[in-house]
Amino acid sequence: MLLLLMLTTIQHPNLALNMVVDARNFDITHANYYVVGSNGTHEKLARAGSQIEGVIPCRYAPAMAKTNTLANMTKLEMESNGTRVEVRISIGNTIFTAKFQIPFKMARYTAPKPVIICISPQFVAEQWQIFMMHVHVANRFGGHLHIYLSSIIDSYFELMKEYEKQGYVTIDFWRRMKFAHSETPYFEPNINTELRNQAGAQTDCLLQYKEAAKYIAFFDMDDILFPMMYTSYLEEFDSEWTIQPNASSIVFKRREHEFVKAEYLSEFSMHDIISSLKSSRTIKAGKVIVKPHLYNSTWIHDSQHEDPKMR
Repeated sequence: MLLLLMLTTIQHPNLALNMVVDARNFDITHANYYVVGSNGTHEKLARAGSQIEGVIPCRYAPAMAKTNTLANMTKLEMESNGTRVEVRISIGNTIFTAKFQIPFKMARYTAPKPVIICISPQFVAEQWQIFMMHVHVANRFGGHLHIYLSSIIDSYFELMKEYEKQGYVTIDFWRRMKFAHSETPYFEPNINTELRNQAGAQTDCLLQYKEAAKYIAFFDMDDILFPMMYTSYLEEFDSEWTIQPNASSIVFKRREHEFVKAEYLSEFSMHDIISSLKSSRTIKAGKVIVKPHLYNSTWIHDSQHEDPKMR
């Protein structure tokens, strides 16, 4: 079975594997994976039960598996039929074999703000005007942007880094498979995952802040939320959850707007943007805000494993 983009988040003693898996050649519904965690003195073999998200329109489907592991883990490997998984690297006529280690990171236990807005991976990003509007609106209403980047123009990236220095955003680099040559007899994973594995990035963001944030939103960069009843996201969401305290998520419908954008940063004005807004009457599919302790994984718009009665 082919597993790609392995990224693991640890919330001691829990372990979550965020993956994309070949869904055409194998039945991956509720598949089990075996991992070995090591901390220098002990090892633990564990079975990780999985679930998939979405409708699997592409060959490689997003999946999340979870299990328990050792404290103070320093190495994580995958095991198959009693054998540690190896990778083979060919350089010229020489083939090197090495044990495959799964990259992992620790979950966060503090968040910059109680409301985290996870922004889907930015690909060839250049619309800095929308970023400027979003980052200031989110900061005004008490939200923090966690932005995933695949590629971005240099000047825009430098601007974004300045806002990270000021604590407005967190920049995260979304993993992509890199190849020396694009020609391959195999299915190229970057173009055979749904929207460059956007669901995987959102699940990663959820797992990072699961123990740290009170609410997590899953937005695109151009999904900008203005609270209707209160002066902060936190108060707005708290109010919504008083209606149905056990709900796992709320959905905000979207309406498209047009605005006149500035050509240069020196010309940027929030007043000019707001005053130039023109609204469409079309209501689009909504985006969700979740209570993270009730969510384990997500698809692009919502989790396929969420009870509809809890939304």
